[in-house]
Amino acid sequence: MCVMGSESDESRNKAQLRLQGNLTRSAKQHDCLNISKIKRVVIMTVSFSAMVYQMDPGQAKLAEKLMILNDRAKGMLTRIYNIKKACSEQKSKPSFLSDKSLESAIKHIVKKFPIVDTRSNMSTFNHANAIKDDIIKNLSLYYYTFADLLDLKDHIMQLLTLMDACQCHLDITINHELTASYLNLVATLVSLMWLLSRVDDRKAVLGLFNAAYDLNHGQSEPSFPRLGQMIIDYDNPFKKLQEDLGPLNRLMLSALQSLSSVYTRRNVTGDMWRKHQILSLTSSPAQMMFAAQTETITCEYLSLDVMDRWIILCTLVCPTHMLGDPTVSTLWTQSLHMGLSLRIFRDEVMMIHPTAQSILDNIKGLSKRAAELKEMASLAMNECVSIHSDRRRFLRSSLREMTTILKEQPGLLGPKILFVWMALSFARDEIIWLLRHIDSWPQSSKKNALKSEDLIDRQLPELIHYLLELRDLVMKYSSVVHNYHLQYVNGYDCHVISEFMSSLSGHMGENEGIIMTDLLRDLSSICAETDLAAMRLDWFRLQAAWSMANSSFSLASNRKLTVGINASMFHLKMIDHLEETVRETSDLSIYCFYSRQMEIQWKTCIEMPIQCRFALSFARLCSHFRDSLHDLCPEEKNHITEKSLALCNSVIDEMARATITVVDRLAEYELRLAEQTTPSHVASNIAQQMARVKLDESGGKKKGGGGGNEMRMAGEESVRVDRVNMGLPDKLQNNLVELCSGLSSVKSLIVSDHIFCPREYLSQQLECLLFDLISRAINPSTECTNSSLPSTPRRPSQLLLIIHAYMAVFQNIDSAMTIDMTRIFNRTLLQQTQPQDVRGRETITSIYTKWYLEVMLRRASNGLILYSEHMRQMISATQSLTPEVSFLPEQYTDPHELRALVLLIGPYGVKFLSERLAWHVASQIGELNKVVLENKEVLHRARTQFDHPEEMREVYEMLCKPPKDQKNGTSAADAIMQRMVIIGEIFSFRDSVSCALKDVLDKRLPYLTATFRNLKESLSKDDLASLSEMSSSLGESISLDSALVSAVRTQNVQMQPDEHYLASCLLMIGVAVCLPRLAVAPLSCYRPLVRVSLNNCHCLPSALVTVSSALFFYHGKNDSHLRMREFLAKMRWLHMIIIMIESSSISSFHSPKHLPHYIDSSILNSVLDGYDKRVGPTPPDGPVIIHMTIVLGILTELRENQQVASIVMSHVQRWIDPGLSWDPDKFNGTRQIIMPVSSIWVPKMFIYNSMETKSMLPDEKFDARINYRGEVKVNNPEYVTVICRLNIDNFPFDVQFCAIAFASPLLNVREMDVNVTDPPKDSYFTGNAEWEVVNVSTRQMTFLEDGEYRVEVHYIMSLKRRPIYYVTVIVVPTFLISALSILGIFSPGTNDGPRNEKVSLGLGSLLAMTVLLDIVASAMPKSNSIPLLGYFIVAEILVCALAVAVSMGLLSASRSRIQEERMPSEWLYALLFLQTKRKMKFPEKVYSANPPLIHVESIKGDEVWERRESIKIAGITSVLNYMTEIANSQRVKRDQIERSKWKSKLEYQWNRIFSRLDHFLLLSFQLINLATLLAFLRYAFHPIPSLPSDFSV
Repeated sequence: MCVMGSESDESRNKAQLRLQGNLTRSAKQHDCLNISKIKRVVIMTVSFSAMVYQMDPGQAKLAEKLMILNDRAKGMLTRIYNIKKACSEQKSKPSFLSDKSLESAIKHIVKKFPIVDTRSNMSTFNHANAIKDDIIKNLSLYYYTFADLLDLKDHIMQLLTLMDACQCHLDITINHELTASYLNLVATLVSLMWLLSRVDDRKAVLGLFNAAYDLNHGQSEPSFPRLGQMIIDYDNPFKKLQEDLGPLNRLMLSALQSLSSVYTRRNVTGDMWRKHQILSLTSSPAQMMFAAQTETITCEYLSLDVMDRWIILCTLVCPTHMLGDPTVSTLWTQSLHMGLSLRIFRDEVMMIHPTAQSILDNIKGLSKRAAELKEMASLAMNECVSIHSDRRRFLRSSLREMTTILKEQPGLLGPKILFVWMALSFARDEIIWLLRHIDSWPQSSKKNALKSEDLIDRQLPELIHYLLELRDLVMKYSSVVHNYHLQYVNGYDCHVISEFMSSLSGHMGENEGIIMTDLLRDLSSICAETDLAAMRLDWFRLQAAWSMANSSFSLASNRKLTVGINASMFHLKMIDHLEETVRETSDLSIYCFYSRQMEIQWKTCIEMPIQCRFALSFARLCSHFRDSLHDLCPEEKNHITEKSLALCNSVIDEMARATITVVDRLAEYELRLAEQTTPSHVASNIAQQMARVKLDESGGKKKGGGGGNEMRMAGEESVRVDRVNMGLPDKLQNNLVELCSGLSSVKSLIVSDHIFCPREYLSQQLECLLFDLISRAINPSTECTNSSLPSTPRRPSQLLLIIHAYMAVFQNIDSAMTIDMTRIFNRTLLQQTQPQDVRGRETITSIYTKWYLEVMLRRASNGLILYSEHMRQMISATQSLTPEVSFLPEQYTDPHELRALVLLIGPYGVKFLSERLAWHVASQIGELNKVVLENKEVLHRARTQFDHPEEMREVYEMLCKPPKDQKNGTSAADAIMQRMVIIGEIFSFRDSVSCALKDVLDKRLPYLTATFRNLKESLSKDDLASLSEMSSSLGESISLDSALVSAVRTQNVQMQPDEHYLASCLLMIGVAVCLPRLAVAPLSCYRPLVRVSLNNCHCLPSALVTVSSALFFYHGKNDSHLRMREFLAKMRWLHMIIIMIESSSISSFHSPKHLPHYIDSSILNSVLDGYDKRVGPTPPDGPVIIHMTIVLGILTELRENQQVASIVMSHVQRWIDPGLSWDPDKFNGTRQIIMPVSSIWVPKMFIYNSMETKSMLPDEKFDARINYRGEVKVNNPEYVTVICRLNIDNFPFDVQFCAIAFASPLLNVREMDVNVTDPPKDSYFTGNAEWEVVNVSTRQMTFLEDGEYRVEVHYIMSLKRRPIYYVTVIVVPTFLISALSILGIFSPGTNDGPRNEKVSLGLGSLLAMTVLLDIVASAMPKSNSIPLLGYFIVAEILVCALAVAVSMGLLSASRSRIQEERMPSEWLYALLFLQTKRKMKFPEKVYSANPPLIHVESIKGDEVWERRESIKIAGITSVLNYMTEIANSQRVKRDQIERSKWKSKLEYQWNRIFSRLDHFLLLSFQLINLATLLAFLRYAFHPIPSLPSDFSV
């Protein structure tokens, strides 16, 4: 900035007198003003004026202060706004204000505010004193916000006073930035004070905080007196503002006067805009490529809403001066005419007319103006709505036209960008006006008065849409705008400004000329990397400096130059400030605070078919919400972000739901049309028409030419007659196109760093809709005759037709938007082939599978439905529908329906159906195995005696005999054949489904099925088993059913393999034996017409073949052919059996089964007759001998910290009880029986070292085996937790001994003795993952108790630890850490830096091994001994510690030797086998650099002479001295270089010594480390120790 010249003393005095006169006149006009305050303002202003005339204009820094204070004021406005909102709602206001215990204190504070004496009213503030810290903590944000506001107000008033004292000239058309910043600052200050006055409970909050602060610190908060006075003063904000800003009216008046031309041009009707084609790009085709330029280019897109705020707020704070000026008065009238409310901040509005009237009524001389306000309010209510509505109509068409042109020709954005800013600003003003007036429109009781509902513009979404489209076009083609204006500034603006400067060269001072020359040079050299913001800031500073009265250069006097520079600054904004300009002209973040209106608008828009395509604009608006944030109020960021995301999600979701609703209605119509075209419906129509024709012929034709006899075609109602009267399908289709166009208008939305994809919303909704439509179509009626059974679904062919109709509707969406319908169909329909969809709901596959299994096949098993091989379908056993069969099975199982089912569920669904069928078959096989095991002995006789007719007759009769306890029970033969027939029915149905799948695949994928058949034919029979799963997926038949094999394997978890194999063999024997019984059954009669038997016995061959191949393949013995031969061998006596049973009665084929009883109750009655289990056996020759042994032991857990072991064990007890003996001859040779243990006496033994004992069997399942001699055997399975004392010395190579100690609690050795034996060879003992049971021994002892000897039995388990875990997890890492640390410590290197790092490495290794030692300690029980693993880790730690110590010693030695500058000795080289060092001469020391003597070498070189003489000639002496200094410095430098070389050689020699020492130590410590590991591992190979002789429990 240049240094401005100062005015003379005379001019300063005149300016002071003029300012004082103005203030005096202002005081006379405002009687209400305080004279003392005016005097203070006068004195302050005069002093400011004096300072201004003395200071450099650049020192005032007006530009910087305006920028900073405007930004800070906006942030403060945000904070005060949030405080107001928080205090106005009960939920969000500070909780202390609602605290009943603080109610008296708050009332006292409000009453006495701002003077509150807490000390003299301690009883009132007693509770506040108790919670003073909480009060200070929670109210500090409120208090210090108000304190910041006070500080901000002072700074603003200081700046405004400074600008007034500087006598700045403000003109919006010249110094736009300065004037706009000034007016913004004044308007923001007024808004702050007005908003402050509307904060509820402000006195309570501030007073309560100050009271708590006083109670806590003993004094009031320092800023509270001034802050309290501010709150009192601004209870009536405009009155106080008139006092503060009234004396500063000159600048406001000049600024508003300059606004006249701009505001008048902007605030006109829509007709005027149309007449002048204000926003038309095509109004002047010849000038379309020219850049849009005006002299007030920066004011053309100035917001009308902002100008209204300037005019109204400035007028209200200085009403006398403003309304006394004709220009400002006209602006005031126009502004009041165009609206009823003024936006203060966000959704805070001020009703203009009532507020202005209340202010003007209290000012003398303005009562007439106040009376005019009523008429102006009435006029505004009647006219402003229509004026703004007409503006919006114009803007909709203009923005639509502009958007269309710029989309086709984006290059026009360069020259016509000003039109874009104007269009965006105009549209934004109208939208904001409508929002605030709908929300604040006054309610009137007049009949014809407008209501807020009348203001709603249903076409507003269209205007918002084109505003957003235009905004996006600017951002999309920002490079076009950037490049155009970059060239424009270089090619045009620079030359224009240069011409202006040339014309003013004689009228411009030296400093101004320098500044303008620099500015022109910067403009001509700009590029993409130039900091243009700095240039704009410089121009702002120049505006502030050259607008002062004492400036030697005036902007107003050089208007052309100023206009040119303003245009250049505008063009610079288009280069790097484009995004901010877009935000300035089109920001609609205000919708964030009108969310209710926004919701009403988007819902109304969606409901209107014409406007629904624009509904997505409201979701796009949510991306603007972040622009309402300010850095001074970061706490609202999360709230506004969440709100924007929620609203955006709601809009898109609502649009998608509306689209889905239309699609649903179209699908319903399409379904009706599809049903009308089905053969059944057409046939019904033809039959009705023919009946009607016959009726007409018999009764005579009616008048009208027989028109009633014409047949109506399907879909006739959808034929379009004309384009005006559209039917429902056409309306729905148009609505669908509009909604899809709206959703596809934007590919993705970015809102608060979140990406929303509207197409994905619609895709998800379409998937859900398609699933819901399919779900509704499957079950047309949810009513069911039996609630336990699923309802009858539609026929598969009908459902397939419905899905095709729905898909036709969905494909119509492709014509309206780009969406991957194939993906939607695949995702939805592929889910229908699975048991459940992604949301866990039932699918077509699960519903039909469940219905076929639980309804169709269940009724087939009951004989109500038959399977016809001829028709390949299920048929009903009766000719008509019955309550048991409410559907026709033919309609669900014929080949056409099954092919439709395959098309619906696909190969995956068929696989699931087959697996479920196989699971049911496996269940039937399991039941058959139970029957077989119950008749195991009988079937075994049939297997071995099949060639003995008498034996077979007896076997047959036993199988056909019902259980004894049920007279009408099902025999074993009937049970076997019934279940085999059920299996045959299931497999017959499955084969039908497989044939349908094969037909479908042959038609759709012939190349795949042909390839599989070729592969199948190329394999042998043994290799076909590997293709079983693939063949079932393709519907190909194969002898092996892999699904059945898997189901049998899954369900067979209780039977042992050998037992299951025997049961399978006996099952085939049972089928062969029982087959004649099925053959002679009356229901086995064969019906040739339909090729069925009435009991479905014709399905038995399929069951036999499939079940036998699956069972014997599962066992893997490759003997299925042998088993089938055995089956056929048993069939040889079939004819004889048929003859024998012709006369016998056949039991019911479908009766329940009962298991046979295997014990004759007469034996039990005889044995227990007179037996008393309370009295033990009394052998004649001594005590009862109990033989005990253990047969099972499974270690489940060994908790070493607690020293307990959990074991599953089973031990056998045998003894003789004479009271339980009998004569076998009296009971048909029965030698042994099984009876419950609860019926007999058992020895009382307990485990006395057990912490917990659980029996594995309940009492009712605990049996004993007894033979006829009275020998009793009892097997006791138990789960015990016993105390196991551990010896951890050899851990982890230790062997532990755990004992299970039994003893009798009462009986001594004379009454009961025990004989314990070692476990038998077939006993089973095993450990867990950590322990191995190596041996189980027994020990019998006696102990003395109360003078009696009692027996004691020990089962001792020898447990060997599996050490692999500890070796791999602890030992190996410890060894490797130690080895690597030794390697790192003693690896050769230098003596300083790397060796320091080696020490650090060693210390880190020590820390790691310490952690491992801690792990071992935590796993071991606390004892006095250290385990072997602990010794190993400690040894490794010591090795590493010793290595670190040695390394540190070497480090110290190397440093000391090098610092002492001593060479290694000869013996050290010899000791370390190193080559002897070369002799090195230590350099001599350097003496003083300035000796008094001059040394000169003679020509001979040997004699050195010196002389001392004073050279009289001063020049020669100085030369000699200088040369002497040079020689000495060269000598010193040479000595330093030689010393450095010598030191390097010295370090090299010591490095050789210590490197060789490192090699020796590395080898030594690694050998020590390895020796430690080997010493530790040798314990792993020690033999297993025997049981110690001193072992005790």
